[in-house]
Amino acid sequence: MRPRRLIGIGLCGGLAPSARQTDVVLPREVVDGQTRDAIVLQQWPVEFVQALQRRLGEATGKPDRAKAAVIQGGRMLSVATVAATPEVKASLHAEYEASWVDQETYSWAKCAERRDIPFYAVRVVLDRQTDELPSWKRPGTWLPALTLPWNAVKTRRILSHIGRELACARW
Repeated sequence: MRPRRLIGIGLCGGLAPSARQTDVVLPREVVDGQTRDAIVLQQWPVEFVQALQRRLGEATGKPDRAKAAVIQGGRMLSVATVAATPEVKASLHAEYEASWVDQETYSWAKCAERRDIPFYAVRVVLDRQTDELPSWKRPGTWLPALTLPWNAVKTRRILSHIGRELACARW
């Protein structure tokens, strides 16, 4: 049996200064950081995007104000190693003109492309361009390590709302 579509769901980091924690990202293109090969992703149905925005608004108790912005379009960059410092993130943003970074989306999209299966990506921003990810090798990052679990909880809640909306989608 052949799937009608593949959907990649998960977290990403912000490369653009405008990327905010908990933004829901529906990228239009993904680029491989090693080969610079780009794949155009499927565009999400308008009905799904509207339903997702409503669900996120309802989660706050304020339907007119969602806890996360839903951003359609833009470029995702997939890299082999974590973009952990603000300097690396700013450099990747400038070099690839990408707004977000992850490690999986390109591989998933390439597999789908090879099998001629439509691929959609939805990611939630965990860390901003200015955030330094913790590392035992960099003691200055230990304090920010305390906030990472809380940020992960917030993004996990948003991912659960996305999952519920996908389970109800009719497309």
